[in-house]
Amino acid sequence: MKNNFIKILKFEIFYKIITIIILLPFLNKVLQMYLNNHSAVGIVFNQNILFGFFSFKGILVVLFLLVYSLLIVLYEYSVIINMISLYVKQRPFRIYEVMKVSFINLKGLKHPSIIICGLYYLLILPLAHIGYLNALIPSFKVPNFIFGELSLTFSGNILIVLIYLLYYGVYLLLLFVPFYMILKKENFIKAFKDNFALYKKLEIKDRFILIAILVIWFIVETKIIMLLPDAVIKNTDFNRFFLRNMIISARFRIYFFEYLVYTFITIIGMYFFYYFYLKIINKYDQELLNVNLDHEISQKLDNTLIQTKLKASNLTKFINKYILTNKFYLKHTFIINTILIISVVILITCLFSDSIYLISVLLIIILFLYFIASIYNFYELKTTGKSSILDNRNSAIFYPYQIIKRYLSQSKLYKKHPKIISFILITMSGLLISMYLQLPGKIHQPIIIGHRGSKYGVENTYEAIIKAQNNHSDYAEIDVQLSKDGIPVVIHDTNLLRLAHLDREVSSMTANELEKVTVYERQYQGNIITLDHLLKKLKKEKIKLLIELKADNNQIELSEKVINIVEQNNFENRTIYMSLDYEIVEFLQEKRPEWWIGYCIYGSAGQIDASIWKLKIDFLAVEENMITVNFVDKANSNWIPIYVWSVDDKIKMDQYLDIGVSGIITNYPDRSYEVVKKYLEKNHQYYPYQIINNGSLQPIIN
Repeated sequence: MKNNFIKILKFEIFYKIITIIILLPFLNKVLQMYLNNHSAVGIVFNQNILFGFFSFKGILVVLFLLVYSLLIVLYEYSVIINMISLYVKQRPFRIYEVMKVSFINLKGLKHPSIIICGLYYLLILPLAHIGYLNALIPSFKVPNFIFGELSLTFSGNILIVLIYLLYYGVYLLLLFVPFYMILKKENFIKAFKDNFALYKKLEIKDRFILIAILVIWFIVETKIIMLLPDAVIKNTDFNRFFLRNMIISARFRIYFFEYLVYTFITIIGMYFFYYFYLKIINKYDQELLNVNLDHEISQKLDNTLIQTKLKASNLTKFINKYILTNKFYLKHTFIINTILIISVVILITCLFSDSIYLISVLLIIILFLYFIASIYNFYELKTTGKSSILDNRNSAIFYPYQIIKRYLSQSKLYKKHPKIISFILITMSGLLISMYLQLPGKIHQPIIIGHRGSKYGVENTYEAIIKAQNNHSDYAEIDVQLSKDGIPVVIHDTNLLRLAHLDREVSSMTANELEKVTVYERQYQGNIITLDHLLKKLKKEKIKLLIELKADNNQIELSEKVINIVEQNNFENRTIYMSLDYEIVEFLQEKRPEWWIGYCIYGSAGQIDASIWKLKIDFLAVEENMITVNFVDKANSNWIPIYVWSVDDKIKMDQYLDIGVSGIITNYPDRSYEVVKKYLEKNHQYYPYQIINNGSLQPIIN
């Protein structure tokens, strides 16, 4: 069993690396190419993620990405299930052989049920996250804000339970489908029928064992997550800045260590999950496990590889005979090689724009190793009078130095001025490394924003906002929408049922009627208030406001009225603004470009780069499930501060601050205050912007 597990571990490590450095970047490249042609900034947010693909080309791209992702995921399952089934049958195998023949197990995808199959493998299994784990989509969670909103009402809590029952129920119903699709090479529909037939055969004892395995997995994983709260690294964090983060950030090294521990434990769990389930299946369907390595297919693949090697060998001979021994090439070797290298780099970067960053990192690593080897060479010459680096074939550290030295030896300039050229290369390596290790700074000192005021009062009421102020909030976030008579009122829901137990729409009542309504939340009660009355009551207070505009096909009217009320009350220097509706963000930026205006987002597709400035946003208010080291790094690199919502857990607050967010939107400002205070005591850095006394954000002028 130990040897078999080691084989699976080796494959999982290999496949994880291949997924991160090849398969996932290709998927992102296809997506990015489409978005670059159909979006002004190469990235879409919120509902536009769906609407952005409502075209013939968009549907084709989605189908391609679905099939491509499905192949990646199912192939990984195929290799692991084949290896464990061979072990259960006590048949020896080699990883390479299993990997080759596992391609044949993908036959079941050639069927109209591929769409349903994709939803099952790419959505249901990652949602359940029990047993069937994969490198491409390790897990998938329902965004916290969805369950957060639903949990505020009794009916919402019932709906949450029903959602859990739905996807765990589907998971249980289709539990054996992957085994039949892979081992019998069946399509999804046929595998479902065989899966259902197997369920009928199961004895009560075995059904109990199946359920027990699932429950144990759930409990153990929950416990592991509690013990490893910093295992927050995602696939996207293995990017060009991974090495920098490992060198610079002690916290990132902890993230990576806990990620490795968590991954190792889940691979162990996955191994036993497959093993015990296959033992149960073998008890009722012995034909299923009669896996034979298809040596004919394996031989064909080997022959293809041999033919490829022969062609490559012939090409090498041709190059050696007609190019490398050519008199012109021999005379101008250095110049020709330099032109070829530059041409290849330009071609690669034109075809794959992101590759310039990877090439830069590779160059930095090579120059760093050259720098280390140069120091060693200098020390060796100083102490022994001779150098052994060029003749040392056993050390990978010296390999870049050897290559560069041999390359430079072809240059007449280097032969004439070796010390000057070496000094230039060493200086370049030092500069590039220092530039690479430079972390993107935060735009301003972290701020605390009370979500809908705070939980120490009824949301969006004056009392909740004052409690936010008393608990050290820099800002109180409030929601504003229009009443029936077109007056901005401070309330989140469009219906009063949850807070006032009154089944009336906000848009069906006048502002005067709404202000008479009493709202309740836990042990608190209060009254709905108009934006105008709220600003008047807050004039003598210190709290600032983050106003979120919530429109219902009245974006322009709502925006204009908010502008008028804020300016009439001279409150513009104590407010910042955001909306889920980009039309509102765009309108506010056009009318008041000097204001601090952000875009509130709960999802995105595409990569953040400098083109995001075309959106004319000052910050992003991001749902916490979107936060990754990579996402925040890119935002900070492009001078877009990130405010994360809604975070109530202290451990997560600390993680997000360390990752680089500039603001915490929370229901409990007192918790956030403690975390931010400790963070600022530990971390001292320069912030180009500051929050001045009246609440506005202004650049620091030295």
